[in-house]
Amino acid sequence: MKKSFVTCQMSNVKCGFTLIELMIVIGIFGLTASLITASYLNFDKNQRVKNAGKSINGDIRLVQNNAFSGNKGLSADSAGFCDTTQKQSLYGWYIGFSTDNAPMLPSTTPNQLQYTISVDCLNDPNGDSSGLEILSAPPIAKVVPLPSGVTVTKISCGGSNFNQAYILYRPLSNTATYYSHGPQFKNALDNVCTGTDQFTVKLTGPNSISQDLSAPAGAAPIPQ
Repeated sequence: MKKSFVTCQMSNVKCGFTLIELMIVIGIFGLTASLITASYLNFDKNQRVKNAGKSINGDIRLVQNNAFSGNKGLSADSAGFCDTTQKQSLYGWYIGFSTDNAPMLPSTTPNQLQYTISVDCLNDPNGDSSGLEILSAPPIAKVVPLPSGVTVTKISCGGSNFNQAYILYRPLSNTATYYSHGPQFKNALDNVCTGTDQFTVKLTGPNSISQDLSAPAGAAPIPQ
């Protein structure tokens, strides 16, 4: 059986691809690249919202652990601590959320682009936690910016919406309490979540991708 070969000779046959064939191949590559890019961008947007939820959940656990352990904050040369030299005692740790528009200048209060972690202290000269909260300049232990494009768009409990909420943990208490203002927790009457009401913080990212951090009253929000 004879084997036949196709050979190209410059004199009579030209080998290669036609312009149409090249355009088809380039078009297929371009379409594939655009589909991969779009898929990656959607994945990235979803991950940003999910990562924000995980970060918040982790920081809520941090606040809880700090309160349980009686942690009075950072070192005495930093903001965000109870000054034991001034006979201050720990009232609790809290994390703050808000749907307010972010100001143009850097801020140490919660807004739709960031949340805050803080320690609440008492002026407690008697050492029995009977003192008053330090309301004039609450120590801010940490300001946490949300990932790019992710915002807090809704805070609700029991069918009511709030533009801000603070989740407070007290030492030696295994439950959380929720307030619409802070820190005025000791004598506050603005507890926003009671009984079996569902407390929810909603995060929204690019293309309206959203995630709810929900929990019954008294428990910390957990990403779904």
